[in-house]
Amino acid sequence: FRRRDRREKERKEEEEATAAEEEPAETLVQDEDDGGVRRPPVEMKNYPPPILPKIAKGQEVSFYLPKESEGGGDDENNNDGGDELACSLIRCSDPKCASTQTKVETGGFTVDSSKPVIIVCHGTQSWRNQMLLAYLAFRLSESLHCHTLRFDFTGNGHSNGKWRYGNFQGEHEDLEQVVRFVRDQMKCRVLCVIGHSKGAQAVLKLAVHEEEREDRIPLYVLLAGRFSLPDRLGEGEQLSDDQVAELERRGVATIVSPLGVSFPMTWEDLEEKVELDSSESAEAKSARVLVLHGDADTVVPVGDARRFEETLEHCEVIILENADHNFNGLKYMPRLVESITAFVEKHA
Repeated sequence: FRRRDRREKERKEEEEATAAEEEPAETLVQDEDDGGVRRPPVEMKNYPPPILPKIAKGQEVSFYLPKESEGGGDDENNNDGGDELACSLIRCSDPKCASTQTKVETGGFTVDSSKPVIIVCHGTQSWRNQMLLAYLAFRLSESLHCHTLRFDFTGNGHSNGKWRYGNFQGEHEDLEQVVRFVRDQMKCRVLCVIGHSKGAQAVLKLAVHEEEREDRIPLYVLLAGRFSLPDRLGEGEQLSDDQVAELERRGVATIVSPLGVSFPMTWEDLEEKVELDSSESAEAKSARVLVLHGDADTVVPVGDARRFEETLEHCEVIILENADHNFNGLKYMPRLVESITAFVEKHA
């Protein structure tokens, strides 16, 4: 019976994905009274058309979050202080979500502050409307009766600022900014933070930083997360002879993402990524971490999942048979949702 139910779930997900491919994504429906608030569009130039779940009218709201340093001023790791992070919030659809309504000035929307928030972070050369993450955010909002917030790191998607190949510290600061927004403006508790691929690094840095807080975020999920860079780069990460020659000649080379977006890469960026090592995440002694990884991942080796298990004090690992780096689109969505939901319900 379980196999039959799982096959039925997978069939429904595939039908929904096919329907979404046949029908172009519409502009997200926002609150009727936007108060002049600017909204990021759904589609992004040079990115493939997004395939998004069909969400009830008014349930999702997108907005720009102004970037600022923790002290409210500019700093060297914060670009020019005038950048913005594009965010999309799926609000809890539970009919009981009406007990504690908070008006959020940044974004011009209301939210039930009694419900927790799960934050979702994308990987390298990607964005918040990647099909995997958009569907995962929606499904988790339904299964856990919570809000989900996904955003574009600096220079990705609709977030402006300078894109960098490494930028691990900068993306950690972006995530910190989003966490402060949830706590200070939405007045909500952050229940869990999810990071896909490179996004796992920002998540782990946050987990270490949160150790200093009494009200620390308790749960983290790493999807095909990178532990360190191996001697041999994964599929799609190797530099061609032309790119190496361009780096040597100009100090910068052009790389093209699987989404077809062109990005500049410098020697400094390459060195930062090559030196990547997640050993310091062992300092996140209170954090409970779930690692989900496919054994057919050709970008990040499945062995990285085991290294997280050896390093982190409270870590659970689930290996999905035949799943690739992006979990084969929506094929493994039921398994992902089921695993994350069970993990959150067990430890929340």
